[in-house]
Amino acid sequence: MLKYKVFVFIIAFSIPGFLAVSSMQVRKYTKLEKEVQALEKQQKSLIRQNENLIENIVLLSSSTRIERMARNELAMRKAESEEIIRVKISKE
Repeated sequence: MLKYKVFVFIIAFSIPGFLAVSSMQVRKYTKLEKEVQALEKQQKSLIRQNENLIENIVLLSSSTRIERMARNELAMRKAESEEIIRVKISKE
């Protein structure tokens, strides 16, 4: 009978301990879940930002745009064939 009472006593006092551990795990899981959501939100933002930067690179590096800027803003033009001088560099 004494063994039974000790067993019941141990069980009775271990249940709150199990509940406390379970509660801590739930809090930890919730914290990690919020962190994952924040990181996913940040990742989506960075992906959108990267897509915009790639789009800008494509627009800014187009040959049509560069040629137009050279002509209009820098007063440049394509060289005529007689204006081109070929320079030969010999290796010594």
